[in-house]
Amino acid sequence: IRFTITDELKLEADTVTMTNMPTDVTISKVDITDEQELEGAFLEIRDKETGELAVTEYGDPLAWVSNGTPKNIKGLAAGTYILRETTAPNGYTIANEIEFTITDELNVAKTVVMKDAPTEVEISKTDITTGEELPGATLQILNELGTEIVTTIYGEKLEWVSGEEPKVITGLPVGNYILREVGAPNGYTVTADVEFTITDELKLEADKVVMEDAPSEVTISKVDIKNTDQELPGATLQILDANEDVVRTIYGERLEWTSTEDAKVILGLQDGTYILRETSAPAGFTVAEDVTFTVELGHVTDTDADTVTMTNCANVLNISKTDITSGEELPGATLQILKKVTGEDGTETEEIAATVYGEKLEWVSGEEPK
Repeated sequence: IRFTITDELKLEADTVTMTNMPTDVTISKVDITDEQELEGAFLEIRDKETGELAVTEYGDPLAWVSNGTPKNIKGLAAGTYILRETTAPNGYTIANEIEFTITDELNVAKTVVMKDAPTEVEISKTDITTGEELPGATLQILNELGTEIVTTIYGEKLEWVSGEEPKVITGLPVGNYILREVGAPNGYTVTADVEFTITDELKLEADKVVMEDAPSEVTISKVDIKNTDQELPGATLQILDANEDVVRTIYGERLEWTSTEDAKVILGLQDGTYILRETSAPAGFTVAEDVTFTVELGHVTDTDADTVTMTNCANVLNISKTDITSGEELPGATLQILKKVTGEDGTETEEIAATVYGEKLEWVSGEEPK
């Protein structure tokens, strides 16, 4: 301020007035994506040296909730301060602290901008066997009660079909959620819900929620009709489609095999109606009739255990010993059924045959055929 003193006689002394302007700082809280001002962020300014909450020269404590417009602060003493977010708006993560300095120099107002990033979660839908992403599953994210499909802060309704890559969701509000599969890819079963939580913590990488699908599991049991508790080895079996072509699973397995002492477990048989066919029966048994079955939503219909059973009957042979004159059964004859056996040296011998049940075929005829 410049002023002048003259030699004029005055009744009152001259007065020189100097007016100080308060410091002026604007705090802007914006979305990192679109730079729009955000509502609902709990903010505070603290003295860097003392850590105490800052107060303006007018006595205003500097803690507030953003309202969608920048906050203008006047009268903040010169010094270094920390702008801190204690709670982020719903759907956003807490931002890193910002350090800024106020000086007592006369200059234009200062603006401090703090940007909030939206929450980010990655939803991965995989095959439980291979661990690879599994396209074709219809998924939803529901509220923690499971009653409503939720929406992000950007208005995206969270229901989609999985693809070759995980789904990245931005702006899901803080809270507890349920990831639900409402439709499994063909050849898989619908899996159980997965619960997860979104927080407002700032992270270097997105949260990841993994949901695994198990392939359909169909058991083929091949048994003797007289002993259904044990598997019957040696039968050549196929599973055919409606065109009677041998089918393959989602993993490429061609469904043609020979039965063993264990039931056959098939993973990844797609939904559809199939024919179980025996092309060759075990020795001592007749070829069974085809069995038709249906897989729906990854499960065999009309069964509790997803098991398809095919039974075999043993060969039946009636031996009748009769009187050549009367044609009636003739008891008292000792009979044998012999089997030719070739030895290691190539010579053939005969031995008494036995049934698949271990019965040695030597007996005395009775009143009825054997």
